[in-house]
Amino acid sequence: MKDFDDFVADVLEGVKALAVGALKDYTQQLTTDAGSFLESTQEKVERWGNALAEGQLTAQEFSFLMKSQKDLAILASLAAAGITAARLKRLRDDLMELIIGRAIGFFAPGG
Repeated sequence: MKDFDDFVADVLEGVKALAVGALKDYTQQLTTDAGSFLESTQEKVERWGNALAEGQLTAQEFSFLMKSQKDLAILASLAAAGITAARLKRLRDDLMELIIGRAIGFFAPGG
């Protein structure tokens, strides 16, 4: 079984790419919010990731399960910093796609 901390580090490294343009000054807030989300969903992500690794879930099933957790990605630090609701929604969607992509690459057989 792969170490979940390595997965989190990989995701948080990818988060830096999400904070571009006008959001580049909010990299720390986005990193904090992503870390909080991963911490709050760790048990499920590990369980689903291991099921993906063992072939019990397909990448599509894993993606569906992760997207069901999207509302838990509050992005409170960014909201407190005054980021608009529309931008927060786009960031949350982008964050979920990043996490799903990294998880499939990390947990899937051969990943």
